[in-house]
Amino acid sequence: MFPFIAYIFTIHWAIGLINVVASVTEDVREIVTEYVGKYEFYHLFETPNLHWLSNRLDGNGYKICFMAEYFLPDINNLRPISCDYKIRVLEQQDFEKLYLPEWSNALCKDRKHLDLLGIGAYEDEKLNFFLHKEKWCAQENGAVGK
Repeated sequence: MFPFIAYIFTIHWAIGLINVVASVTEDVREIVTEYVGKYEFYHLFETPNLHWLSNRLDGNGYKICFMAEYFLPDINNLRPISCDYKIRVLEQQDFEKLYLPEWSNALCKDRKHLDLLGIGAYEDEKLNFFLHKEKWCAQENGAVGK
């Protein structure tokens, strides 16, 4: 696992408002600040720009781990849709009965401390579909996980 040092997100709104959010540790603050200011928001996750960031992070002993862009809808255009399933938000205590072979691609009993949040689609009391967020950044050595 990689320790947390920086998250950089570009958030695209359907209404045209764009924002960049960067959460960093102090030792890479200057590097990330320069990077975010150096390129237009829509080029932050493109090569060769990522090579610029990677080379500077490498000098501090870090590597780029994940990249992400989020496109958020215009909430004024959202309409309710019907769903045949009852949707439930699941938290850590809800996972205990789900450590089964059929959900082993999403959950692991040996590292259940990393299983934080999920959304289940239920038909009656039977879980048919499951989305899951795992805490994937290490909390060792004082690093903060995602």
